[in-house]
Order: sequence, then C-alpha cells, then structure tokens
Amino acid sequence: MPLGVLSVIFGTGELRPLQPSGLNAAALQIEWQSPWVAGLSRDPVVEAIVADYVAGLQRQGWSVPDQGVWIQVGQSVITEHRGDVPMPAASLTKLATTLAALDTWPLDHRFETLVGLNGTVQNGVLDGDLVIQGSGDPLFVWEEGIVLANRLQELGIQRVTGEVLVSGSFTMNFEENLNDSLTALKQVMSASSWTRETRQAYA
Repeated sequence: MPLGVLSVIFGTGELRPLQPSGLNAAALQIEWQSPWVAGLSRDPVVEAIVADYVAGLQRQGWSVPDQGVWIQVGQSVITEHRGDVPMPAASLTKLATTLAALDTWPLDHRFETLVGLNGTVQNGVLDGDLVIQGSGDPLFVWEEGIVLANRLQELGIQRVTGEVLVSGSFTMNFEENLNDSLTALKQVMSASSWTRETRQAYA
C-alpha cells in the first residue's frame, strides 16, 4: 500500500494535503536479521534500569539470585541478569497449573471452607470447639484467615475455650503439614500473636 507524508508548516498552522511518498509499507518494515539489528550490543542504559529494578526487588525482601531477566532484540542480547541460569518462568508455570485445574474441576468450581461451632457462646466466649470443614482450598492464606477472624468477632465470638477441629482437606499458607496450618490459623485469630508477615497481609 503506498504511503503518504502529511507535512505541517510550523508557526502557520497550514496543513498540506497528503502526498504520495513513493515508498510502500514493506520498505519500512524492520527485519530482525538485518545487519543493524544483529550488530546491537549491550545497552548500558537498559542495564542500569534492570540493575535498579533488581535492587528494588531486593529492598522488598526478594532473593536476588532467584531473579532472572533477559532482554533480546533479534540475535543480540541487550542486557540480562542471571540469564544463563535455568529457572521456572512464573507465567509458564501458571499455564500448566491452570490446565491441570481445568482437567480436575469444572470451570465454575468454587472451593468452600465451612466453619461451625460445637458448644455455646456466652459473653463473647465460645465454650466449646471451633470446627473447620475444608474442601482443599489452595488459596486459604493470611488474608482469608483475617477475614474469618473478623467475621467471628462480628458474630460476638472473642475467645474459644476448646480446640480448633478440622475435617476434610484444609491447608493454610500452602503448608503441607496440617499441624502447621492449624498453628497459622490459631495465630491469625489473635492479633497479639501476629508476625510481621501477618501484619503485612493485613495492611
């Protein structure tokens, strides 16, 4: 398709009509194998940006050796950070997880974590046990525990004299051990026992 050039005369606001340029769209397309692309070298500006980005992750508490960055144009590497270290790419890993989930559950599946009481409530005290019935929710983490604790308080339950009992499949914070999940659940029920990680989740 022929291309045209629209020229503007600055200072006058005059517009000249679109005129054929004599070029076609194919002439302006960059081919990745062209010599100037293949000859690109590492860019110090981009390297500085990536270094600053990685440093920012480190300030947030992320492990620098676990971060991988690779920026390439054509056959030329512009910059990289631990780019030669094999690492699982998060987005690609999610694809595999999503496919497995769709193969296991219907598209509209919802995980339910049910909570019941085995006892009586008087003056804000549950004289009995708190019962958790899990369904294998893989994303029951600090935030969900905090929501549960707040809901119990809204129902007038400030303290539990008995135990936290679990039936079904229940995990919290991706813990594989049930006792570790129960410890986390009990911990989130009392703000005085919150760790720094719990407070960050609440914020």
